[in-house]
Amino acid sequence: MTSKGKRVWHRILAVLLVIILSGGILYTLTLLAAEQQPAEIPEPLPVETPEPLPVEIPNDIMGLGKIADTVSRQKAVDDELLRVLERDDYPFASPYVQLDPYGESPLTAVVLCTTDTPSRISVHVPGDTPNADVDFIFNEYATRHIIPVLGLYPDRTNSVTLTATTQNGAQSKTVLEITTEPLPDFLKGFVLITETLDENAYAEGLNFPTTCQNYINYPFAFDCNGAVRWYLPQYTGTMEFFFFRDTEAGFFLGLGDTHGDTAFLVINTLGKVSRYYYSAYGSHHDLFETDHGSWIVTGSSPDRKSTVLDVLYEMSTVDGSILRTLDFLTLLERSRSHTFPPIASNADWLHMNAVVAYQDDVIVSSNFQSAVLRISWDGQLKWMLTDPADYLEMYDQYMLTPIGDDFEWPYNQHAVALMADQDGNPDTVDILLFDNGTSRSAVDEETARNYSRLVQYRIDEKNRTVEQIWAYGKYRPELFSMYRGDADLLPNGNVLGTFSIQDMGQAGHSVYLEVSRAGEVVWECLAQSLLADNLYAAYRCERMNIYTKNILDLHLGEAPEMYIPDSIWQKYGITRAASDASLVSQTAPPQADPGIPASDAAPVAATGGSVWQIAIESAERLPALRTDTQVLQYEGGYETVTRENMPAEGMQYALFNLTVSKKQATKSSFDWEKLTLVLADGSAYPRAGDTFLPDHGYARISGTKLTLSTASGYACFEIPADADLAGAALQYAAEDGTALFAIP
Repeated sequence: MTSKGKRVWHRILAVLLVIILSGGILYTLTLLAAEQQPAEIPEPLPVETPEPLPVEIPNDIMGLGKIADTVSRQKAVDDELLRVLERDDYPFASPYVQLDPYGESPLTAVVLCTTDTPSRISVHVPGDTPNADVDFIFNEYATRHIIPVLGLYPDRTNSVTLTATTQNGAQSKTVLEITTEPLPDFLKGFVLITETLDENAYAEGLNFPTTCQNYINYPFAFDCNGAVRWYLPQYTGTMEFFFFRDTEAGFFLGLGDTHGDTAFLVINTLGKVSRYYYSAYGSHHDLFETDHGSWIVTGSSPDRKSTVLDVLYEMSTVDGSILRTLDFLTLLERSRSHTFPPIASNADWLHMNAVVAYQDDVIVSSNFQSAVLRISWDGQLKWMLTDPADYLEMYDQYMLTPIGDDFEWPYNQHAVALMADQDGNPDTVDILLFDNGTSRSAVDEETARNYSRLVQYRIDEKNRTVEQIWAYGKYRPELFSMYRGDADLLPNGNVLGTFSIQDMGQAGHSVYLEVSRAGEVVWECLAQSLLADNLYAAYRCERMNIYTKNILDLHLGEAPEMYIPDSIWQKYGITRAASDASLVSQTAPPQADPGIPASDAAPVAATGGSVWQIAIESAERLPALRTDTQVLQYEGGYETVTRENMPAEGMQYALFNLTVSKKQATKSSFDWEKLTLVLADGSAYPRAGDTFLPDHGYARISGTKLTLSTASGYACFEIPADADLAGAALQYAAEDGTALFAIP
């Protein structure tokens, strides 16, 4: 075969190979051996442009939709309170009272009034025993007064005494009768059994636990008798995300991903939010407020998913910027496992659970390394309070030497806190911590059992020694706490301890106790759950005055400071309005059961003569309410927790989204006992006990008397299971007339 022929065959083989590999159509090629003509190129086949894939919007784990709604609602409430205050028609003897004005804190109220001469106001909410009283004095002398009333009892009429004192000492008193609703279902599932052994030694204040039941966190406070005196039903969340820190701005909440996107909220006891922040570093276990305008938070690296809870970061309170970080993976031995409990992992090898600022350094607690460390922000170790077993020799230079009698190392400790100077020696620092002791028996073969303790250590930084000064709990093995615990020094010198007794099967209870430095128990509380899985897991508990620093000025009319970047709103499908702080949520409320059609809702006009107007935004019938929540487990991973509420047998829920408003300015209140749902057959049904609505994502409208001109939210009724809403109406029968509000 000639060379020209070979070339032709080579070309034919090459063309066939390309056609086969591409899966195309075989075209007939005419090849001329002597004088080959160019092949005719076919017209290209039309190419269909695929539809763009929808952008996946992640689950709103930070609650940005709620933030959007909260900003709008707070502004409306503030505007109404300011209008009332400007009218000057509520003298001290007959003040304006609004229970739970922001719809967030049902056991609180705001009182507005005027006095003829500048006066300061004091509040007295009587408790069932003297140690349960709530008292506070507003020291500013004024003639217009905005008075938060906090610490009311649920499901009763509270007699609250206000005292006005002029600058010359003259006093006048007003007694208010404020009625509250019953507790919601999630708090009825707690049992708090208390015993006070020394009433005179009890440190004043309410107890604010960071608590989870079924791994759902419930923010609330209770008194010395175990009575709930405060709660925020709208802020239930994943475990250990609620930080009770009485900062200059208010309580500090972290909502979101433990190891990633987190929204931080600063909120007061009325439930009003003053600041919003964002962090990509997550938050878990602890937050410390510095004296120079920042918070130090235990978190995780946003860029490294192989490890968690091993990055410390400092966030500015001015603008939410990250000021500096400290990565422990570059400082300590990740694979050291001598004192690991069974829940440790290669990813969660350090498990920071406490931090305090000390001079320009930090003191950090590592649960899984059983170590307390002093370290600078540039990564220089200063000392290590830890059992030295199994550390590399390079760490010997940082180890503290124990001195004194009865010294014991801490194991898997929590809640490290600095104490005020105890001995006048500038070279020593005293710390208080909760020693879980989880790994104690695994390390010491002579120890037949584990036990947990409240412990004070004194560290001599010059001589590099550590001495155990005080401890409690060794001889109470029933308080052994494998996973959690807390120790707080109280203003009277006693120590408040939190013991979380939980077995490997996850059932358990908790014990709060106040103990003197002499080892005498002053007060003790057993906390347990009524639910089937029998889990009440307490992480921490703070004893505080419910009148926190930022409640002294409500900053009415001021929009909350917002430090969440626009890119984060976009990421989670929430649009922030450009004009002001108002926000628009693109998320939808929970849907009705598809088997029962919902009404095509629209606001409708009323018939009748009442000064109150009801706009029905939506109406739907539900056979039950069921919500599945993904919650973080202590050992990592997520578990589905189901919350379900059922109407009475033979009944169904009728759920309404309402806006209740006054048509004219009067002093009348909206009374829910006068509102009924009237069906087409004339049968009438009152509002149900619907405190469970927030558990299912519905913003509930308060069930107590309304005095503000506008209030919005969901209300629930129970009607027969075979009934529908055709021809039904809401009927409000008041002294000034009866009004009917038709349901579309």
